[in-house]
Amino acid sequence: MSGDLEQEYFSDGIAEDIITDLSKVSGLFVIARNSSFAYKGKLPDMRQVGRELGVRHLLEGSVRKAGDKVRINAQLIDTRNRGYLWAERYDGNLDDIFALQDEITAKIVSALKVSLTANERARGEAAPTKDMEAYDLFLRGRVAMFPPSADGNARASALLEQAIERDPEFADAYAHLGYAYFLASAFMWTEEAGNRKALEMTEKAVELNPGSACARARYGWISCANGDFERAVAELEHAIELDPNDADSYHWLAETMNYMGEPERGLELANTAMRFSPHLHGAVLAHSNYLLGRYDEAIATLCDAKVRAPEFPVNYVYLAMVYTEIGREEEARAEIANLLNLVPRLTLQVIRERWPSYRKKVDIDRYANALRKAGLPEK
Repeated sequence: MSGDLEQEYFSDGIAEDIITDLSKVSGLFVIARNSSFAYKGKLPDMRQVGRELGVRHLLEGSVRKAGDKVRINAQLIDTRNRGYLWAERYDGNLDDIFALQDEITAKIVSALKVSLTANERARGEAAPTKDMEAYDLFLRGRVAMFPPSADGNARASALLEQAIERDPEFADAYAHLGYAYFLASAFMWTEEAGNRKALEMTEKAVELNPGSACARARYGWISCANGDFERAVAELEHAIELDPNDADSYHWLAETMNYMGEPERGLELANTAMRFSPHLHGAVLAHSNYLLGRYDEAIATLCDAKVRAPEFPVNYVYLAMVYTEIGREEEARAEIANLLNLVPRLTLQVIRERWPSYRKKVDIDRYANALRKAGLPEK
């Protein structure tokens, strides 16, 4: 509400942090940011949003930042009758931002008559950093990462590195930086195969803050990318214990199960991720269906996923694999052409070296033969 479009990252950051704080409360069901943000800047009918997301309550509000002052307006709405359960305005210094977020979370929990456990109360007391400049850099970096792109990822990495320079103990900055390194490596935005570096960053994040679901989840996924499935499962399950509403943790645990050769479990977890984030692209869900031989379901999900995330290369990889399996080779080649428009230097060798690998040889041979037949270059 500042009138400065460049401040949008700050309001997005506050909203995402409040979503994260609420999602850690086991007595609440909370929709993930990438689905709730689909309504940002619009004036949708509250009942319709409630139906689309499968929720009873909506939290809406605004943020204004001027110098070192911040104002947050927030309202909690019952979607059934559009009535306000609670509304309040908060004014404070930027240095008080985490206390303001905690206060908003506590008021919402109280309004919904949900009890916090002792652990949940303790988690809300720890600020991610005491350096507001580091926090500002972190918010800018986190926003720049999505949707994934080469330029955005490079900006995100630079901003997150600056945040860590300001505060070398900022765990979530390490976690996001590690994930940025993984994306850069997987999609050939860098010459360097960065999965080892990504693992070091995310492992450091967990060492700095073992209670961070964000750190645990990203460490788990990067562990999968490095072939350590047992570590991946342990970390992702721990992340879900810390944040039972986190769609990303379910999403990555589902994909880990797919690579481990357990697509039935992957399908179950992917459906859970989609429940927490109905607007999440369904590549992982489609991957599970592909591995289970449910090709029609996989194709329908992936076609929808391409609309939701047209620049996400994995959608095209999985769709090419499915089309090849069912003999629709012309369509498979078209998907590889689309893929190479996005990632011109992607090859089978890059996927082997930089992407997670299947545990079972039969799955490795299956995907490699399908992509080779669809026209993906070997090297």
